[in-house]
Amino acid sequence: MKIRLCYSLLVLFLFAGICFAQRPAPALDQALNEVSADLLLPIKDQSHTGIGGQFTAAHYFGDNFGFQLQGDYLATDEYNLRDLGVRIGPVVRFRSQHSVQPYVHALVGYARVNASYLKQTGSPQSSGSVLGGGGLDFPLSGKWFNGGWYGRVGADLQDDWGARTRIGRVFVGVSYRFNARQSLK
Repeated sequence: MKIRLCYSLLVLFLFAGICFAQRPAPALDQALNEVSADLLLPIKDQSHTGIGGQFTAAHYFGDNFGFQLQGDYLATDEYNLRDLGVRIGPVVRFRSQHSVQPYVHALVGYARVNASYLKQTGSPQSSGSVLGGGGLDFPLSGKWFNGGWYGRVGADLQDDWGARTRIGRVFVGVSYRFNARQSLK
């Protein structure tokens, strides 16, 4: 399992390195709406990893504050864990002088968890769910990317309190920002 974790982190860092090596793009002043698709690497109990994906849609009310809707699915081999969730909550982007933009979010919602350690083995258990974390958005440029395409890396902590499941998650993906105005600062 430690080998799988090392490979997962290596892939994450290689992807981030390739994206950061892109030709710089101008920073975006404002994006009213954005969508992203991310690859999830869940980590359960230190060395038990898995794979998953998430889709996120966000609407910003200004340059920094908005709300985010997220749907995700993840699976790990250990405990035969399968988790399907939908959450909503605030997201805050921090402006910086660079085109790399850090953000944090806190989402609350619903999860459907199925794992071998649950009392009713084989049947999914519904649960309230909370997720908190953050990451970095950075512009992608080149002949395939123009406009509002961004790369995204980050980490979250997910807690499904009814199923008593806590999972650390690392993710990497791309996002697209609609109605974005580019600044030439």
